[in-house]
Amino acid sequence: MTETVAPAASTETGADRRAIPRSGVARPAARTPVTRSPVRRGVAGAVLVLVCLGGVRLLATPPFLPDDESYHAAYALDVVDGRLPVLRERLVPRLPGQQATAYYGANHPPLYYAMTGPVLRAGIESGHALAGIRLARALTVAMSAGTVVVVALLAGVVARRRRAEVMILAAGLTATVPAFVNTSSLIHNDALAVLGSSVALLGAALAVKDGVRTVPVALVCSGSAVALATRFSSVGVVLVAAAGLALACIIHRV
Repeated sequence: MTETVAPAASTETGADRRAIPRSGVARPAARTPVTRSPVRRGVAGAVLVLVCLGGVRLLATPPFLPDDESYHAAYALDVVDGRLPVLRERLVPRLPGQQATAYYGANHPPLYYAMTGPVLRAGIESGHALAGIRLARALTVAMSAGTVVVVALLAGVVARRRRAEVMILAAGLTATVPAFVNTSSLIHNDALAVLGSSVALLGAALAVKDGVRTVPVALVCSGSAVALATRFSSVGVVLVAAAGLALACIIHRV
């Protein structure tokens, strides 16, 4: 009596069969895509850290304790009045605690002051000047929170490995730099200039990576315009962004 032996059941899955070509050499497994949820939570956490640090400082720091905040606020009120201050002109205090210092920042373009001036004016007219100062500071914190998000996106564009970790790390480092937190919680135009510069660099990086398209060019142009309309010292970053856009044109033969 002959005994028949059943063939052993194959444990090879369909995915395994597809991964092994006819040559018998196994191909490397496909890289698992990184989900966006951890990145969003990490970047949101970094933004929350900046908002908390900036919020504590804007509430705890007395108005105009830093000397330069006096002329930044005065510049903003002058823009609302329809005039531009002159460099080293003495300002007239119109807010509680404001110092009668000179306009050392009158050389700056007026974009930031056109955004914060109405907030300060509304506080004066409503009889809550201190609340107006804090709201103007909070608006500056919001600008810096936008910078944290843009820096995370920029890190994701330039990173080639471990993109999720790099994006979260970049956002966290940006949100905790002491000098950045300091200027973000005062009436100071650095926050808007950094935001515009970051947007311009993001557009240049996207153009180099994906090609010269509408969105990258729009980011470079709008970010450069905001940066230059806030601080002339942003011209260096704007030139870097323009050079990146020119490099993208060469790479992609536009």
